[in-house]
Amino acid sequence: MLGRLGADLIETTAGAGARTHRLRLALTQAGDSGGPLRLLRAPARVLAEHRAAREMAARSQLDAGPRRWVVTALAAATAATSLWIFFTVVPPLVADLNQRLTGLPPHHWFAGILEMLATVWESMSPTEKAALALIGTAAVLLSGGTLGLALEVGFGIATVMDAARPAASLARDPRGATGRYLATHSDLEIAADAALAAAAVIPGGRAAGTTARTAAKARRTTKPASRYAKDIPELFRQHEARKAAKQAARKDLADSIPEGYSPSDFSRRKMERKTVPQLRAAGHSPREIDQLRDKAKAASTTHKQLNDSGARIGEAGGEKYLTEQGYHIPDEFRADNVGVNGGTAPGGWADGMALSPDGSELVVSEYKGVSAKLNTTPVNTRFEGKALQGSPAYARDHMLSDPRFAQYFHDHPEVWEGVKDGSIKLNAKTIYTRTPELTEVGDQPFSLTPEVTQALQQAIDSL
Repeated sequence: MLGRLGADLIETTAGAGARTHRLRLALTQAGDSGGPLRLLRAPARVLAEHRAAREMAARSQLDAGPRRWVVTALAAATAATSLWIFFTVVPPLVADLNQRLTGLPPHHWFAGILEMLATVWESMSPTEKAALALIGTAAVLLSGGTLGLALEVGFGIATVMDAARPAASLARDPRGATGRYLATHSDLEIAADAALAAAAVIPGGRAAGTTARTAAKARRTTKPASRYAKDIPELFRQHEARKAAKQAARKDLADSIPEGYSPSDFSRRKMERKTVPQLRAAGHSPREIDQLRDKAKAASTTHKQLNDSGARIGEAGGEKYLTEQGYHIPDEFRADNVGVNGGTAPGGWADGMALSPDGSELVVSEYKGVSAKLNTTPVNTRFEGKALQGSPAYARDHMLSDPRFAQYFHDHPEVWEGVKDGSIKLNAKTIYTRTPELTEVGDQPFSLTPEVTQALQQAIDSL
């Protein structure tokens, strides 16, 4: 009651001229018709008429006629879907964001966010992805946008989320990501990706790009070895530069180490726990300690960069060799598609997998670059005790611990049946890329044990 009275007072004040005119006409009519009671009731009748007119005007704007239930239902469905996604996606997203950003270098925080978004998007089912795109579409429609704009927004959300993983790689290592992309994509695929990128500004761009991308994948059986041939010499040049940087950093640290200490005292793990307290107790100034800390960090960083560079050479060289031999490397097993661990297969994952040209052999790949060798320290396996890297037991265990194998067998049941019945032979293949021209290969044929077969089958069935 107070709200309606307030609205009446505000409207009366805002339209004082119009109200005065109508009130004067009402009083004149009441006076002509006679009777003081009718004259006293005239102001109340004018306010009632204005209130009715205002409510009718508001209703004509807010109600969409006989189909207004469609808007109401759409708004309710959008709100319910938004709440569902909010409560199922946001809590793990926030936890993952905290985990990914804690301890990251300042220039990697954005890449961490992109990787987190990519992980969330990849973990969503097709229904959840469609619901997220529908929310964007509905939001534009309900805010007055056209259907064309709403569809572009929905497709744009999917395009941006699809691109989060490659964008993270580009943010971390622009030159390396660009080189790997050019080395592992055909001209047609590059053109298809350009069409997909145009989806944000060109109507129908995503549909055209998706069609072109599908056509490119259908035409491609393997990526051309010529692209690896262009990339590998550049990787070796980068490796030489990082080797020189590591040597310079180690020399700089060695020249600055106080008497009585060795380079091993300045490893990342030992320095803060033991060496720094000793330096303080020996009377070294905070400035000297900070300088030693910076030099030790530089030596550690350049050492890791050199190892990473060798790993990239091993990956590119191994894939080049397999491609030249006619093997097909599934997209999910290509090194440039690894979305975790900075783009390198983490512990427990195989370096790669490939199928022979006639489909009779499945290779579990191990890649080594420059002077790298197989690790001589045995590692624990799930069913076979300790095993050396590159051995059959090691390969079998990695087929269990690498989730890509179960997923691939789930998506390609004919391959899994061939592995089980023995018509597809298994081979643990180690490929050493020593120079751009020299590649060495070691083969270890193997078969699955009953325990590994059963465990893989359970992993496949759970998908």
